Amino acid sequence: MRVSFLLFLFFTLSARAETYIIQNDLSRLEFFARQNQAEIAGQFTDFSGRITFHEDNLAESKVEVIINLKAITTAYQAVADNLQQPDWLDSAAFPEAIFTGEKFILSSAENFQYQIDGRLTIKGKSQPITLYFNIEQADGKLAKAQGQASLKRKDYQIGWADSKTVANLVKLNFAIIAAIEVDPIL
Repeated sequence: MRVSFLLFLFFTLSARAETYIIQNDLSRLEFFARQNQAEIAGQFTDFSGRITFHEDNLAESKVEVIINLKAITTAYQAVADNLQQPDWLDSAAFPEAIFTGEKFILSSAENFQYQIDGRLTIKGKSQPITLYFNIEQADGKLAKAQGQASLKRKDYQIGWADSKTVANLVKLNFAIIAAIEVDPIL
């Protein structure tokens, strides 16, 4: 009887989705935009999240990432400061952006294994967005993933309505390292 229970427990635990916690200090979330035909690059330095991933049953997978919009670095401090202003991210009124995704699928996009269809909320505006990514490691202790997404800043009322000076398209790149969430029951 005890052996049966242990076998049941083993197969139940090995077949379930694993939940990982993003390790902010080991991860990277970058953005790229164009202003006057020059690339502006920056990084969000403070974000957190939980990723539940089940490779054999993607319908059980989900993710939530919370991004501190006040924690931005760019090559020019003036750019980082301007991004905080009400016309742009308005981080005083809306200090966080939130991404939630519950539709993981195998990707048909070239060079990517998976995609997540989800919603990104910035400045109180929620829009659909798709993240494309590859998993480099998922061994039950750590998960490593790299990917990208694109958004249109005007969909979130970020910046000026004019796209001649600052392009509407913003590209996001991410490299995430996440550690398995320890189950207190076990």
